[in-house]
Amino acid sequence: MNTAIIQVIVGVLFVYILLSLLVSQINQVIAYVLNIRAEQLRKRIGEIVVDSSVQRQILSHPLVGLVSNSTKGSNSQAFISNRTAQISQVASSSFAKAMVNIFTDPYLELYSAIALVRNDEERNNLEEIVTQLRANANDPTRSVAVLNHLHEKINQLTPPDRKDRKALLRSLGSVSAALRSIQSGNSRLFQLLDGVSRVENRAFQQAMDSILARVQDVHQAEAAIEEWFTNKMDQTKSVYAMTMQALSLGVGIFLAIALNIDTLQLAKSLWTDPILRGNLSTLAQTTDLARAIESSSTLDIPEEGSTTEQIVQSYATAQGTVDQLLALNLPIGWTFHTPSVADATTGYSPVNDPRNLYALVNPFSGGNWFLRVLSKIFGLLLTAFAVAQGAPFWFDILRRLTNTQGTGSSSPNVVINTTNGQST
Repeated sequence: MNTAIIQVIVGVLFVYILLSLLVSQINQVIAYVLNIRAEQLRKRIGEIVVDSSVQRQILSHPLVGLVSNSTKGSNSQAFISNRTAQISQVASSSFAKAMVNIFTDPYLELYSAIALVRNDEERNNLEEIVTQLRANANDPTRSVAVLNHLHEKINQLTPPDRKDRKALLRSLGSVSAALRSIQSGNSRLFQLLDGVSRVENRAFQQAMDSILARVQDVHQAEAAIEEWFTNKMDQTKSVYAMTMQALSLGVGIFLAIALNIDTLQLAKSLWTDPILRGNLSTLAQTTDLARAIESSSTLDIPEEGSTTEQIVQSYATAQGTVDQLLALNLPIGWTFHTPSVADATTGYSPVNDPRNLYALVNPFSGGNWFLRVLSKIFGLLLTAFAVAQGAPFWFDILRRLTNTQGTGSSSPNVVINTTNGQST
């Protein structure tokens, strides 16, 4: 095959890889800011745990930690508005242990209901009484007295919303039933099944009953819930992948337009400029993109509190990739040059300059304006759709192509430093 054609293809692929890396780096910043992965995890858990009380407890449970249960003095709607933590995943085993803990520890629901009390002093008093109740759980006489005292305090609260009072009394009833079960010496599995039977949402209760129908002990129960959760969360991975693919396309369109990277014009420039074509082809075959691709293809969600640092780092990496693109001296970017008398002297043609925005926005700029605009739109969209495929896709094609041509260079030498965006 003609060497010039191969060089053009290699040069275009190299630009696609750099642009795809830039898209991935920008995606990281957007994902950090919008907390996309954790938000989708929270949404999906909310879809499978449809009981509002259990949902609130599981999301704020320390083993799950998607939401901080720190809202004071509001109903469950305020909990929904609580900030989602910056986490990348919820382990199935952690979710299962948390669910078993919720169903076997009725105090969690009670504490969650108390957290919604508006008055700080009243809320603290109720928490102290619950602490006393836990300490006397094995003493039937004393525990009944503390339960009665807690019931009185709930009735004496500053008039709460009807939903808040109902949640407190329902939780108190669950605690009372659980204490009787504990004092009767029932096993933890019995307590688990008893907790499930008190779930308010009938559909979710039936789902849990079906999952736990054949378990013989708590360990089997955890395993059954873990398997159920894993199967349900498989869909989240697909949704996240589609979200990031759509985001990549959007960012790709933006970059193609902002940087004026038109695939058709790029290929034409490489074809007519042998020096640029040769330099770009050589650079593509001697640059190690593997580490940069590996780093950018994995979205690492930071621990809570370190988001700003991660954003700054991703921004610096993206800036380094932009600098590298500009350093290639490609015919990209925009100018705005209106025709002048000096053009005849310099030989510059504003209409034929693919970077001149004037020739695109002015239908009377000369030449076939419609064809020029149509070609530009097609070239920009071609670039956007190409970079949305991801750097690994184009890197694999580039490696196969260069190996086929006998370069033998599947492991390049120049490394793109993805930590600070510098090339070495």
